[in-house]
This record gives sequence, C-alpha cells and structure tokens, in this order.
Amino acid sequence: MVRSRNNGLPSGATLDGFTGSHHGTLPQHGSNDCVTGISLALDLKHYFADADDASIADANEILRPYTSLVPIRVDGARVFLPDNNSLWRGMQFWGLMTGEITIDFGLFCIAGTCKNCKSRIKRPGSDDRVSVLACQTRVEPGLEIVRLAPGFVFRKKQGRPWDTMESPDTTKSDAQAPSLPPVAEPPVA
Repeated sequence: MVRSRNNGLPSGATLDGFTGSHHGTLPQHGSNDCVTGISLALDLKHYFADADDASIADANEILRPYTSLVPIRVDGARVFLPDNNSLWRGMQFWGLMTGEITIDFGLFCIAGTCKNCKSRIKRPGSDDRVSVLACQTRVEPGLEIVRLAPGFVFRKKQGRPWDTMESPDTTKSDAQAPSLPPVAEPPVA
C-alpha cells in the first residue's frame, strides 16, 4: 500500500472518504436501523497509523456497527466520528485513535440517566446552540460541539493532518460532504 507523504493515509485517500464497517451488520442507508449485511472491514490502522492494535480493538468493541467516519467539529477542530453512534461513543473513539480526547469515565452512566454528558451543539444549517446529552445524540455530518461536558477534555495536537487536508470538493462545508452511497448486497452463491 502506498502512503502519502504528508498525512499517513493511503495515496489518494481522504478522511471524507472513510468507508467500511465492523461487525457483521450495516445500518440501512438513510436510516437509523441496522440490518444484516456484509462486513466492509474498515482498516483503522491505515487511517490512524499511530493507533496501537489494542486501541483499535477497544474502539471496535464499544461501537455500534458503522459504515463511515463523518466530519464534525469539536471546539472548532475537525474530527471524524463513526456514523450510527452517539457523540459520546464517537468522542471515545477519537480519543482511542488520536489521544486528543480524554474522558473521566467515573462521571458518566452512558445511558442518559445521570445527565452529566450535557453538551452544547450547533447542527448544520442552524445558528441555534442547543443542549443535548452526548450519550443520546447521534453523530451527524457537519455537527459542531461548541461546549463539551465537564469530564471530556479535548487537547488539539500540533501538526494534525485533519486540519490541512482538503475535502474532495473544497467548496463544500463539512455538512455538505459527500454521503456514502448505498451498500450493494453481495451476489448470492
């Protein structure tokens, strides 16, 4: 596999183009429901070269099935979180893959009852900032977390490839990033 010189990604790959799945199911395209499907095994090591195997295994253990990593912003910095997952699990994923987010796990129930993960977000196309529970809010392209709940710490690293990387269409915002096409079922033998 050829890697590009400046960002550690396979040659020609972009972060907006992350696609794949772990586990044996895929979310129905355009829906929040999961259906039995094929595994497209997203090889996270190719995209996060510094992530160790244990962190990748931990990430795949905690996540719901996903088909892509979608761009959002945390405190103004661009990050990529797995679709079909909560913001809470997405931030845990980003922390495992990059070390930029740490979480004080003792503060949270991850079930919506403690209300400690209340964060402020701005949805794409809206100027309103709303309070949501990170554990109950799904990741969506273009979403911006303007205030993390206490217990989440975001430390932006120097030289992040995600800040300088161009999207496939640089005239589009993160919210307008290309969506993943539907996944075709494999032929039945």
